[in-house]
Amino acid sequence: MYDDETPSKNRLSGAYERRGDRTTDRAIRWLRETRADPFFLWVHYYDPHAPYQLPNSVAKATQYNPYDGEIAFVDEQLGRLLEVLEDLESAEETLVVVVADHGEGLGDHGEFSHGVLIHDATLRIPLIMRAGRRLGGGVHIRRRVSQVDLVPTLLSLLGIPRPEGLDGVDLSRRAEGGRAIFAETIHALAKFGWAPLIAVYQGDHKLIRGPNPELYDLSEDPLELHNLYHANRMQASTMNGELMRFFGRELDAVLTLQAPLMMNAEDRLGLQALGYAVEIDGTFASAESRLDPKEMLPVLNEVEALAIESSRQPGRKTLARLETIAREWPDYAPTFRLLARLYLEQGRLPEAERASRQAIRLAPGDSSAIVVLAQALIRSGEIGEARALLQPVVAADPENFEGHYSFGVLLLNDGKVEEAADHLVSAFKIDAGDPRTLEPLLLAMRAAGRPRELRALLAARLDADPSLAHVRGALAQLPAAPPIARRTGAEK
Repeated sequence: MYDDETPSKNRLSGAYERRGDRTTDRAIRWLRETRADPFFLWVHYYDPHAPYQLPNSVAKATQYNPYDGEIAFVDEQLGRLLEVLEDLESAEETLVVVVADHGEGLGDHGEFSHGVLIHDATLRIPLIMRAGRRLGGGVHIRRRVSQVDLVPTLLSLLGIPRPEGLDGVDLSRRAEGGRAIFAETIHALAKFGWAPLIAVYQGDHKLIRGPNPELYDLSEDPLELHNLYHANRMQASTMNGELMRFFGRELDAVLTLQAPLMMNAEDRLGLQALGYAVEIDGTFASAESRLDPKEMLPVLNEVEALAIESSRQPGRKTLARLETIAREWPDYAPTFRLLARLYLEQGRLPEAERASRQAIRLAPGDSSAIVVLAQALIRSGEIGEARALLQPVVAADPENFEGHYSFGVLLLNDGKVEEAADHLVSAFKIDAGDPRTLEPLLLAMRAAGRPRELRALLAARLDADPSLAHVRGALAQLPAAPPIARRTGAEK
């Protein structure tokens, strides 16, 4: 059974989130009321994740370090879960594992979030296990370990035979010496066509292979500030050999996505909503021509900062700086995507169309740029091309708010009220917090003769989130629902 409802969309990150205290409430309810014995419970917290928005319980104490504040908030939630295990007298018999999927760069090596680089700022994560007396009162494993060690370790602690073919080692047993550990990132390749990065740890040394390779002695340089690649050629050669031994000589082929992983649409969209699946933008350049992600990070950071600035206070300076970046880096699609949106907001339709077409040329899979182009065409009266653009977007991505909203408005203006109502209902369900949907939704639903469905839709959403004042106002303006006539016994 999964409880994965994530109704709240973060307007800065675009990801869907459910705050940690609400996730904990549901996990506790399951533990107290419906759990089986033995049981497995996986609780996923999204809170320590950019952009950082602090709950009131920790906001004042950690206002100057919001990332630490979100970690403190999740720590509170873990405490609540562990207290329930104590109350149920299950703590001694329950194996509890706390692990993260990544850290945050917070500015180290120029990376403020994660995913582009593979320095230890984002690769070092917590791994804590509690198993009553089974771990002998506590063990601190000081050697470097990997997430692939989790499954064999858990199976061992639970007394379950290990199947053949598992990666990783059992951390409850004595370690063998000389083990190499690997890490990689293809995020920048998938999103921007930049080079992938791969790393290998062996002993105190770490090699990062990319356009500009790096070698660090972590015992002397834990922050990875002094690149020894050219100064210690022998060590670099040894570790390059370790990479080839594990992955084969064609490292670029290993790291380049040859075909998308096949999964059903529901799973794919769910992972994309959480940020755990990336839609590949365009085709990959040859390995020799791919840019180094480290060199491109300043551009990425500035465009992301300008995107946040423009969402709060659009201005000519923001637009002028983006136009300069577009001239300097004409192959970076996010610049043109943002330019297209800003031009559209200012009513500069020819510029919006040109910028969005350039973004699509650089990243053909960029649905947000396709939608902006369609919006510009709608306002220019080019309805036919706009329709042709929007239809495949909403078909491929049923959770695309802007696609459904724009297509709904187009159909409403074209007199196709039933289809328009369907798309506007979809947009409202995806993001009821966006007030733009309400006016066309009300018009379409009334014109389609669906007032009872409209009232039920608004009431259900308001019940789920009473803070939506615009939904409350719209519901209050609807005429009262007529009573449902019931037949008497004599009429039957």
